[in-house]
Amino acid sequence: MIVGIGCDIVDIRRVERLIKKYKYKFLSRIFTENEIKLANNPEHYSYFAKRFAAKEAYAKATGHGIRGEVAFQAIEIFNDAKNAPFFNKHPMSNQGVKAFLSIADEYPYTIAYVILETLSKS
Repeated sequence: MIVGIGCDIVDIRRVERLIKKYKYKFLSRIFTENEIKLANNPEHYSYFAKRFAAKEAYAKATGHGIRGEVAFQAIEIFNDAKNAPFFNKHPMSNQGVKAFLSIADEYPYTIAYVILETLSKS
């Protein structure tokens, strides 16, 4: 049963400006240490913009937005062996909710879609 759908679009240039202005202060507020390490470069603006869009889309799918339990740091996005993005951790996983993620980009924009699904009917 689908419990939520979220979508977000981000201008990569906006993320670039934020990283240039606030550097690690911005990165550490939004991304986990693992996500920052995986980027291998704080100037990999597209990488960070994609994950920012995915986290916002996830928050929209929950219906709550970014607040409380649904915090930027509580959501972590990795890529699998085929380079497909997935949620390594997310706040609703402990409630039996599976999160599906799709990310696309065409400079200067990136877009993310999230579907939250549970097997239970409640």
